[in-house]
Amino acid sequence: MTHAMIVDTTEKMAAHVAPFVTPISLVRADGTGDHWGTGTYVKHKSGEPVVLTEYHVAVALQGHRITHQFYRSEDVFAVRSYCVQTVTLCADRCLG
Repeated sequence: MTHAMIVDTTEKMAAHVAPFVTPISLVRADGTGDHWGTGTYVKHKSGEPVVLTEYHVAVALQGHRITHQFYRSEDVFAVRSYCVQTVTLCADRCLG
Protein backbone atom coordinates (compact mmCIF):
# COMPACT_ATOMS: atom_id res chain seq x y z
CA MET A 1 0.00 0.00 0.00
CA THR A 2 1.45 3.34 -1.01
CA HIS A 3 1.37 6.53 1.02
CA ALA A 4 -1.01 8.05 -1.54
CA MET A 5 -3.42 5.13 -1.07
CA ILE A 6 -3.32 5.56 2.71
CA VAL A 7 -4.02 9.29 2.42
CA ASP A 8 -6.85 8.65 -0.06
CA THR A 9 -8.43 6.00 2.18
CA THR A 10 -8.15 8.25 5.25
CA GLU A 11 -9.82 11.15 3.43
CA LYS A 12 -12.64 8.93 2.12
CA MET A 13 -13.29 7.44 5.57
CA ALA A 14 -13.34 10.91 7.19
CA ALA A 15 -15.89 12.08 4.61
CA HIS A 16 -17.97 8.94 5.12
CA VAL A 17 -18.23 9.21 8.93
CA ALA A 18 -18.58 13.02 9.12
CA PRO A 19 -22.42 12.99 9.11
CA PHE A 20 -22.39 10.63 12.10
CA VAL A 21 -19.97 12.57 14.31
CA THR A 22 -21.07 15.28 16.75
CA PRO A 23 -18.81 17.72 18.58
CA ILE A 24 -19.29 17.68 22.35
CA SER A 25 -18.54 20.91 24.20
CA LEU A 26 -18.29 21.94 27.83
CA VAL A 27 -20.33 25.04 28.73
CA ARG A 28 -18.42 27.50 30.92
CA ALA A 29 -20.05 29.65 33.62
CA ASP A 30 -19.90 32.71 31.34
CA GLY A 31 -21.88 30.87 28.63
CA THR A 32 -18.96 30.25 26.30
CA GLY A 33 -18.00 26.75 25.34
CA ASP A 34 -14.92 24.65 24.82
CA HIS A 35 -14.81 21.77 22.39
CA TRP A 36 -14.03 18.72 24.50
CA GLY A 37 -14.44 15.71 22.28
CA THR A 38 -16.63 13.97 19.75
CA GLY A 39 -19.37 11.41 19.82
CA THR A 40 -21.91 9.76 17.59
CA TYR A 41 -25.67 9.26 17.74
CA VAL A 42 -27.07 5.79 18.36
CA LYS A 43 -30.53 4.51 19.17
CA HIS A 44 -30.78 3.07 22.68
CA LYS A 45 -32.76 -0.14 23.18
CA SER A 46 -35.50 2.08 24.68
CA GLY A 47 -35.82 3.76 21.28
CA GLU A 48 -34.38 7.05 22.53
CA PRO A 49 -31.41 8.57 20.70
CA VAL A 50 -28.23 8.87 22.76
CA VAL A 51 -24.81 10.34 22.20
CA LEU A 52 -22.03 7.78 22.52
CA THR A 53 -18.52 9.01 23.28
CA GLU A 54 -15.21 7.84 24.66
CA TYR A 55 -14.98 7.18 28.39
CA HIS A 56 -12.30 9.83 29.01
CA VAL A 57 -14.53 12.50 27.42
CA ALA A 58 -17.61 11.51 29.43
CA VAL A 59 -15.75 11.35 32.74
CA ALA A 60 -14.05 14.72 32.20
CA LEU A 61 -17.42 16.35 31.49
CA GLN A 62 -19.32 14.79 34.40
CA GLY A 63 -21.04 17.47 36.46
CA HIS A 64 -20.71 20.12 33.73
CA ARG A 65 -23.27 21.46 31.32
CA ILE A 66 -22.58 20.15 27.83
CA THR A 67 -23.79 20.71 24.27
CA HIS A 68 -23.82 18.82 20.98
CA GLN A 69 -24.43 19.81 17.38
CA PHE A 70 -25.82 18.08 14.30
CA TYR A 71 -23.75 17.75 11.12
CA ARG A 72 -23.64 20.97 9.06
CA SER A 73 -25.92 22.75 11.51
CA GLU A 74 -25.28 26.13 13.09
CA ASP A 75 -27.62 25.25 15.97
CA VAL A 76 -26.08 24.04 19.22
CA PHE A 77 -28.20 21.95 21.58
CA ALA A 78 -27.86 21.82 25.34
CA VAL A 79 -27.96 18.38 26.93
CA ARG A 80 -30.55 18.51 29.70
CA SER A 81 -29.37 15.48 31.60
CA TYR A 82 -26.93 12.70 31.06
CA CYS A 83 -25.23 9.82 32.77
CA VAL A 84 -21.96 8.04 32.23
CA GLN A 85 -22.19 4.33 31.58
CA THR A 86 -19.30 2.05 30.72
CA VAL A 87 -19.55 -0.50 27.94
CA THR A 88 -16.82 -3.10 27.81
CA LEU A 89 -15.97 -4.63 24.46
CA CYS A 90 -13.78 -7.66 24.23
CA ALA A 91 -11.83 -7.90 20.98
CA ASP A 92 -10.91 -11.53 21.71
CA ARG A 93 -14.52 -12.59 21.23
CA CYS A 94 -14.73 -10.76 17.92
CA LEU A 95 -11.36 -11.87 16.62
CA GLY A 96 -11.76 -15.47 17.75
